Amino acid sequence: MWHEAWLMFAGAPWLGVGFGQFSWQHFQLGPLLQRTNLSGLYNNSHNLIFQLAAEAGIAGLMALFTSLGVWLYGLRRTTPSAAHWWGYAALGVLAIHSLLEYPLWYVYFLAIAAVLLGALDETRYRMVQGKGSHVGGRVGMGVILLFALLVLIQLRSAYQLLEGALTGRGVSGKAGTTSPLAQGQLADVQRMPLLSSYAELSQSALIEVNAQGLKDKLALNSRVLRFTPIESVAYRQALLLAQNGQQQQAQLAWEQAIWSYPTGINERKQLEHLAEKDPAHFAALLEFALQKEQEYARAVHNQ
Repeated sequence: MWHEAWLMFAGAPWLGVGFGQFSWQHFQLGPLLQRTNLSGLYNNSHNLIFQLAAEAGIAGLMALFTSLGVWLYGLRRTTPSAAHWWGYAALGVLAIHSLLEYPLWYVYFLAIAAVLLGALDETRYRMVQGKGSHVGGRVGMGVILLFALLVLIQLRSAYQLLEGALTGRGVSGKAGTTSPLAQGQLADVQRMPLLSSYAELSQSALIEVNAQGLKDKLALNSRVLRFTPIESVAYRQALLLAQNGQQQQAQLAWEQAIWSYPTGINERKQLEHLAEKDPAHFAALLEFALQKEQEYARAVHNQ
C-alpha cells in the first residue's frame, strides 16, 4: 500500500490525487501492479504521511509539518510536568500507530488527538486591538457557529432520510427495487451535498443492465464507482459499458474488477446470461473475461 501511495504522489506531487480518492486510484492500479495478495477495497495506505502525500501532495505535507512545527515551537516556553509527559506519550502512541494503521480516520482517536493537541498547545494568540475589533470578532465567531449549526441540521435531516430509505427498501417485494417512498427519500438525499454520494450508491444497486435509460445509468454508476469502487459497482460498470458499445472501456473495467475482486462468480454468471441473450454486446466481453480469469489464476500459481 505504501508503494501505491508513492505512485499516486509521483503522479500528482503538488496537490495529490484528492481526498477520498485513494480507493479509486488503488482500483485503477490493480491490473498494472498485479498483486494477488491484495484483493478488495483499500481506501488507506496505513501510514499517515504516505496517505497525506498521496491525497494532498506537497501542499498537504507542508500544511501538516508547518502546523506541527508551530505547535512544537510553542513548547519551548513550557516547564513539563507529569501531566505534560503523559500527554506527550499519548500523542506519541497515536503518532506511531498512525505510521502503520489509520487511527485518526476514527472519531474516537481523532477526538483524543485534537483534545491533547489543544490542551498542550502553548502558542499565544491575541486579537489585534482596535476600534470594533472585539465586536467584529464576536460577530464573526457567531456567524461561523450559526453556519456550523445549519450544516449539522441539514446533515441530520439528510441522514434520517437516508436511513428511512434504506430501512424501507424491499417494501415493494421485488428484488432490486424500493418502495416509491424510499425512492423519493433517496432523491431528496441526493440533493444534499454531504450525503449525496451515499444516496447514489443505493440508487446504483437498482440498476438493471439494459438499453433503457442507458446514458443516465452509466453516468450514475460512473460517479458511484469513483466514490467507492465496490465489487458490484465495478463489474456493473463493465456490463453497462459493453451494453453501450464501448468494448475497450468495458474490457478495461472488467480487468480492473478482476484484480480487485477475483471471486466475482455471480457477476460472471450474469455476463454469461447477457452474452447468451445479447451476443452482439456481450459475447466479446465474456471471451475477454474468461481470458483474464485464466491470467489471474496463472499469476496466483506463479507467486
